[in-house]
Amino acid sequence: MLVIGEYWLQLSHRENFHKPKLLLNHMKKLFTLLIIIILASDVHGQYTSIGHRAETFFDSTRTRSITCDIYYPADVSGTNVSVVSDTIHFPVLVFGHGFVMSTSSYSSLRDSLVLQGYIMALPTTESGFAPSHLDFGKDIAFIAEQIQLSNLNSTDLFFNRVADATCVMGHSMGGGASFLSTQFYSGITAIANLAAAETNPSAVTAASLLTIPALLIAGENDCITPVATNQFLMYNAIQSPCKNLITINGASHCQMGDSNFNCSLGEATCSPAPSISREVQQQKVLSYLSLWLDAVLKQNCQSGIDFETTRNSDTTISYFQSCNLCSSVSDNEMDNDIVAIYPNPFDDLVNISFKNKNATIEIAVHDISGRLLFSQVKSTQETYELRLSGLTSGVYFVRIRINDIFQKRILIKIKIKKALIAMAPFLFFK
Repeated sequence: MLVIGEYWLQLSHRENFHKPKLLLNHMKKLFTLLIIIILASDVHGQYTSIGHRAETFFDSTRTRSITCDIYYPADVSGTNVSVVSDTIHFPVLVFGHGFVMSTSSYSSLRDSLVLQGYIMALPTTESGFAPSHLDFGKDIAFIAEQIQLSNLNSTDLFFNRVADATCVMGHSMGGGASFLSTQFYSGITAIANLAAAETNPSAVTAASLLTIPALLIAGENDCITPVATNQFLMYNAIQSPCKNLITINGASHCQMGDSNFNCSLGEATCSPAPSISREVQQQKVLSYLSLWLDAVLKQNCQSGIDFETTRNSDTTISYFQSCNLCSSVSDNEMDNDIVAIYPNPFDDLVNISFKNKNATIEIAVHDISGRLLFSQVKSTQETYELRLSGLTSGVYFVRIRINDIFQKRILIKIKIKKALIAMAPFLFFK
C-alpha cells in the first residue's frame, strides 16, 4: 500500500495536471493496481481433497450395466461428498485400465490429475482374461456421455459442474480401447494414451478416423507393446492436425502405472528391462500429460507453451509432432479493434462485441492460476453477453479464439460499491 501512496504523490505533482491524457493514463493504471491488490486474497490454489462415487450406468442398447469409479475435486475427501464449493466447470477424463489390471494401479496418476481440476472416471469392466476390446471402448464412450449429461440433471452431484470438454485415455489395452470409443460418442474432444496397445477390432484403424487433438506417450524399453508396432502406427494413422508422440528413453510398459503383479509378471518374460525408475518415469509422464491436458481441455495457452518448451529441450525423450499448441501465439494474435470487451472492471455482466459476424468463436474464462471456469463455442454476433454472476470478486482472464487467431484480456470482477469504499483512503491520500 505504501507503493500506491508514493505513486499517487507522484501523480499529484502540479505539472501532471497540465497533461490531461498522461494523467488519465496514470489514473487507469492506479485504479487497476488497486483492484488487483484488493482482490488478491480471492486467488484459487490447487485442490487438496478428492471425492469419490461408485457408479453403475445402464446402456439399454446393449442391455449392459457399466460399473466405474469417479473421482473429483472436493472440499473434504470421502465417498459421495459434494463437489468443491466454487463455480468451476471441470473437464472430464475417462481412463481405461490395462489387461488384467485393476483401476487402483493408476491411483498416483488419478489423484494428481483430479487435484489439478478434473473429473476422472475409471471403468471397472472387462477386467478378466478374455476381455472384449470393443465393449470396453463402448463402455468408455458411454461413461463419458453420461457424465456430460449429468451436468444437466439438477439432482445429480455434478449438476452444472461439468465443462464441455472430454478426453478419453488409457493404458495398454485401455489405451487401444479408447481409440475404439471415439466412434461411439461425438462429445469426445481429445485423446491421450500411455503405451497404447493394438486391439481387436484394430485401434490403428480407429485412429485413422480421428481428427481431435491426440497425445501418445510411449516407453523406449516397452517390450509388451513396442513403439514401432503399436503407438507409432497409431500416431501415423491419426488424421488430426494436432498430434504428439513422446517416447521416454528407458521407460517400460508397466511403469506407466503403479506397481501391479500381473503386469510385472508379463513384463518379466521379455526384454529390454526398464533403465529408469518407476518414480522417474511417472514424473515424466505426469509432467507432459498435465500440461497437454490443461492446454487442450482448459485452453490454457501458457501450459501449451510450457509443454512445447519442455519437450523441445528434453534430452531424455524423442518425439514426433504435427502442431504447436500455443507457441506461435505472437504470430496469431488478433488486432485489438476486432474485439471490444466492456465494462471492465465489471460486476456481473460483460459485453463482448465482434467485427466479424460470420465466424465460429471459442470463449474461455480462466482464473489467475489458469483453471478453466467457463467455456463456450458459438457463432459470432454483434454483441455477446457473458454473464459471470457466479464468480467471486477477483482477477480473471478471458481468451477468445476466432479461427486460428486469438486474444487474451484481463477481466476484473468486483462489487463496485465495495471497491469504492476500499479505495477511498488512497484516492484522498496526501
